[in-house]
Amino acid sequence: MFATALLAVTLSAPVPKSIRPADPGETWAFPDLRSSGWREVKGGVKVWDVKEGEGEILGEKALFDGRYQQWLTDGIIAGVGGWGVRPGDGRRVFNMADAMGGWKVGLAGMREGGIRRLIVPAELAYGKDGVPNLIPADATIVFTVEVVSVGK
Repeated sequence: MFATALLAVTLSAPVPKSIRPADPGETWAFPDLRSSGWREVKGGVKVWDVKEGEGEILGEKALFDGRYQQWLTDGIIAGVGGWGVRPGDGRRVFNMADAMGGWKVGLAGMREGGIRRLIVPAELAYGKDGVPNLIPADATIVFTVEVVSVGK
């Protein structure tokens, strides 16, 4: 019970400046959900390549160093990851094998150095349960994800 309450408080707390995106410009701003930049890939997931990467291709079970920001469809920030999580480090390691379904579909084929936006329907995101005090049940989530490097 205590751990659940602590997690809820931690997740609902404001994002400290130290872990906010270093570049709050266009790349990390809430995207226009009606833009012609979006294309549907599979299962209702839509993607928009902000920057094509040129490095290693992200495999379906790969580890990768990256950053992300997520929003609810009304533009409210619902989380960030990889922004100075550890002192001196501006990224986080993600495991595609453990990723939510929307990331598995939406990040497929990305390359190192790429930045992609995703619109992920609830059933491939946090589902009917959501995340207490942070993400409502059945919420569609919008992401911007950067693949900094792909593990071998």
